[in-house]
Amino acid sequence: MVSVAGDLFAALESDGLHPVLLKGLASAELYEHPELRQSGDIDIYFDADEYARAVRRDSVAEADGGLWYSFEGVKVEHHASLIDVSAPNKKKFIECLARDCGWGMTSGGLRTTAPLVTLLMLDSHAMKHAVGRGVGLRHCCDFARARKVLDYDRTGFLECCARLGIGRWNSVFESMCDSWLGPVASGTASPLAESLLERVLEGGNFGRKTVGPAPGAFKTFAAFCSNMGFSLRVAPEETFWTVLSLLGGRLGKMIGKKE
Repeated sequence: MVSVAGDLFAALESDGLHPVLLKGLASAELYEHPELRQSGDIDIYFDADEYARAVRRDSVAEADGGLWYSFEGVKVEHHASLIDVSAPNKKKFIECLARDCGWGMTSGGLRTTAPLVTLLMLDSHAMKHAVGRGVGLRHCCDFARARKVLDYDRTGFLECCARLGIGRWNSVFESMCDSWLGPVASGTASPLAESLLERVLEGGNFGRKTVGPAPGAFKTFAAFCSNMGFSLRVAPEETFWTVLSLLGGRLGKMIGKKE
């Protein structure tokens, strides 16, 4: 995966692009033994100016607005946002974070996110899955590991969570991580933490036990609806905008096919 990512970045950079490695492969470097952290695909971020230029002819559109294609036999996903927060009034703040925090670098010399943005990205990505078709234990481990090894300003992190509208979710998620994956922060345990853990375990890896390994649009939406009670308690604003975004993305694909 590291070798393929290196080839991919070299190809993109030769076209004058500036890709940023996200999530899986970058998260592996947080562990003492990175090779033990399973990688599924390669996730890359481009800013607004470069995202359209980076689109390939063989790219496939996702319901959430992303794109994917295969490179040297590995699935590659392009993302237009660093943080999985759908509320439109948060977009400007996310852009400011990306600009002000700067970038990090993997051990292989690939550009990735700075510590604060990494934490917010992993936090919000787990939330997106938790309110949707299911969050994987790997998501939880990545976030717990990031909190342990990254050098970041905790006060600033919590302030960012509040501004992004994910503060309540974060307190539940951190409480679950502290209780079952090793404590790294102090605070009162959330009564919803055990409920979140049950959802992680009952749903299987990324909810595959309930919606299958490759859920269609209907199953994904049904999963969002079945989780609504929990989702509205931990992230009400984001739940609303995520569902609306998915519906909009799905309708857009349907209209595109008809045309």
